[in-house]
Amino acid sequence: MMSVKYGNKVKKRHPESLVSDLIRNHSGYQKILKQVHDDNCGGCNSINVSFLTLIFFLLTPPLSSASTEQNVTQAHQSQIEVTVYPKGQALIHERRSMKLVPGSNKLVLLDIPSSIVKDSVLFRALNDPNQELKLLEYTLKSGPISSQVMLENAIDQEILILPSAGLGNDTLKSKLLGLDGKRAVVQVLNRVQSVPQESLAFEQLPARLSTQPELIIKVESPYVKETEAEIVYLTDGLSWDAAYTVVIHADANFLDLNSWINFHNDSGIELQKAMLNFSDAQSSKEKSTGQIFKIERPTTVADRTSKSVAWVDRDNIRTRKSYRIYPKVNLNKNEEGVVMKPPVETWLSIGNTKDNQLGIPLPAGVVKVYQQGVDANLRFVGENKTPSLGIGDELSLRLSTNPEITADMWQTDFRKLGEQVIETGYRLDIKNNSKISQKVTVVQDMSDKDWLILRETHPHQEKNHQQVLWEIDLPSDGSESLRYRIRQNLME
Repeated sequence: MMSVKYGNKVKKRHPESLVSDLIRNHSGYQKILKQVHDDNCGGCNSINVSFLTLIFFLLTPPLSSASTEQNVTQAHQSQIEVTVYPKGQALIHERRSMKLVPGSNKLVLLDIPSSIVKDSVLFRALNDPNQELKLLEYTLKSGPISSQVMLENAIDQEILILPSAGLGNDTLKSKLLGLDGKRAVVQVLNRVQSVPQESLAFEQLPARLSTQPELIIKVESPYVKETEAEIVYLTDGLSWDAAYTVVIHADANFLDLNSWINFHNDSGIELQKAMLNFSDAQSSKEKSTGQIFKIERPTTVADRTSKSVAWVDRDNIRTRKSYRIYPKVNLNKNEEGVVMKPPVETWLSIGNTKDNQLGIPLPAGVVKVYQQGVDANLRFVGENKTPSLGIGDELSLRLSTNPEITADMWQTDFRKLGEQVIETGYRLDIKNNSKISQKVTVVQDMSDKDWLILRETHPHQEKNHQQVLWEIDLPSDGSESLRYRIRQNLME
């Protein structure tokens, strides 16, 4: 019997009952301990110190400085959210599950994009409230496999020399010592010599290389735990654009609008059931100023493919027809005596409001316009580009020119007042050849310099600092003249 202290009490315990207690919760060691006990003690009632020491050694986790390595693949992924920017970059948040053990853990993340932006990686455990998990380092292994890359990573490793090297008729095993231009220094047949690189071959990929990109994260963990971690990074190879189709009803008073968001994936991985967002900021650096749009359902986009996801689908949107003239004049050039004939364009506009079936932000994109005929057949009218539209803005579509309204325009005066100041005068004659009165909007593009309208026959409106509008009412079978004079200061 042995005396064992429990708190302030001392109890007599049989040695074998102590062993039984030790191994009861360590079933993996039961067979080994039984065999060791029998060998050391036979059927005796005593147990020696060396036996207890062995038990302690077996039941104590080994201390090791080596990292425990595990592959963390897309199969471990529980969630992925991707925010895509127009010019080929994306911000990715993903969650993956992993099992940590005490000490150093080497997590090899596979199934990652091939163009992760260096120094953009963030890693944190989601169930680590006391922040005990320590991120030690991470390594990004990526890049195409080439013969040169393979040779550079095979130094000090075994490599094959083909008969073309001139060392005999057999393929020889050797050790690669270094590279010298187009030749390699090898240790073969008990000597060191130089052979052509093209005569070398590999039995397998060098250990330091992988055909797929890897993100290797090393963390220090104080516990054994199944955990979920969030990994955040930027990557190239993803982009989006918006496409709209518009069908104008036969009476042109209403139209139907459909839109698609086209996601282009050249990242090197398939996005599986991803929550996709897209931003009209030109890059991740402008995220704070760009509008973020969300696709509300998980979407899978295979690598090297494009997928079109339905965005907005609205019918019977009210329209407003207008006629516009965009004078193509050079405000800084003397063009006196040159008669121009700017076309009168037909435009159709819709208000982005809730009472007009919309009232949602619309990203910039390309609009393809179709017109429904009286026979319900569709004809293609043309293509427009639209900027991003906020709630309350107007989507305007150029349809055609109007032959019933014509215009003639010329420069009436051009003066340079010193080196930096220019004054120009214009006259625009507009004629309505139809039997109904019409309204035409004249849109004059201005420079980004300081300017001032000195005189005008009709009051103008400033759409912005670089555009001025005049609304001109035309009687049936009648005409109207617009005259205006502009002064510009070209000083920087």
